[in-house]
Amino acid sequence: MSDLNTVQLMDINAVKKITDFKSTTSIYTKMREEGFPKPISCGTRTKRWLATEVAQWIDERIAQSRGAPA
Repeated sequence: MSDLNTVQLMDINAVKKITDFKSTTSIYTKMREEGFPKPISCGTRTKRWLATEVAQWIDERIAQSRGAPA
């Protein structure tokens, strides 16, 4: 179980901002092709991403670009 004091959920706009992806399509393409974290469902039309998972994915991309193992 997650500690509710540390869980941060991000909407699609926050994900776009932190990743610098310009479109929602880009994010869903990265999910399919590059292992970008999948969102959790918070309602019938509401999706949120865990900030820790997005940050981990970014850290892995940085490590890969620097030649370090992820």
